[in-house]
Amino acid sequence: METKLRDYVYPILRNGPHSGLGIKCLKNWHPPTWRYRVGDWRFFFEIEEKQRIVYMIAADHRKEAYR
Repeated sequence: METKLRDYVYPILRNGPHSGLGIKCLKNWHPPTWRYRVGDWRFFFEIEEKQRIVYMIAADHRKEAYR
């Protein structure tokens, strides 16, 4: 999973964390939380808009993750 994060997930989120295949803003979550689906994995993150920082808060296999 570490390789997938470094080589695939981080570059996508760095360039466009708000939209793309598999990226979705979760409803009724505060602070706003986003989900990125990659294969069997779900990556959850928050975005600090002013500083342009993406905080990865969780990574779960799809069987364990919120849908």
